[in-house]
Amino acid sequence: MDRFAKAITLYSLVAVRILFLLHYERLHPDADAAALFSPQEVCVLAYQEGKASTNVTLHEAMIAVAKLGGYLARGQDGPPGIKALWIGYQRLQDLVAGMQLAREGDVGKD
Repeated sequence: MDRFAKAITLYSLVAVRILFLLHYERLHPDADAAALFSPQEVCVLAYQEGKASTNVTLHEAMIAVAKLGGYLARGQDGPPGIKALWIGYQRLQDLVAGMQLAREGDVGKD
């Protein structure tokens, strides 16, 4: 039961973060993504979208996160849903961790 309570607590925190990002993005789509994402997350999202700079709007960042979660971003598609954002956010955290390991470690050096 203790492990279940810890898991529910963690999932609740992530859910609140995702819902806050979604709500804030709908109110302020042109805001700078650095306001809600860490510099490492913005760097990964900019690289993922093929942008040369890390000047990413919040809307662009949310679309990039949703794409990591399976959102196709076609012209006729509606806005990304919670599930795509949730999965994309998990993948983003994995990519950020990989980027940090590559910068700190001897990854790729022979």
